[in-house]
Amino acid sequence: MLQQTGQFEKAHALLDTLATKTVSAAQLKKAWEEQLVARHGKFIAAHFTSQKEELGYNAVYEKCTFEKNVVDLRVVFSKSHKILGYVVAGITPVAGSGTAK
Repeated sequence: MLQQTGQFEKAHALLDTLATKTVSAAQLKKAWEEQLVARHGKFIAAHFTSQKEELGYNAVYEKCTFEKNVVDLRVVFSKSHKILGYVVAGITPVAGSGTAK
């Protein structure tokens, strides 16, 4: 994940033009820091879990492991293979982290 290494401009370049009109690189950084890292702890790893077509778009599912929780992420791609958006599809506490669902 480019966000893990602070490469928000590169991450922004992977977005579809529809997404780049509404989300800036600075907003990606803010979402990463305030919505993911602040809530779930330090990022550890991401693992591909599945891929399927949904409403004509390609949806990729990943499990993103943070210190406190595993975040199931759904990333939706355009037909031109650019990211249209992502959504948190589920959150599971990491064993022994002391966090609740």
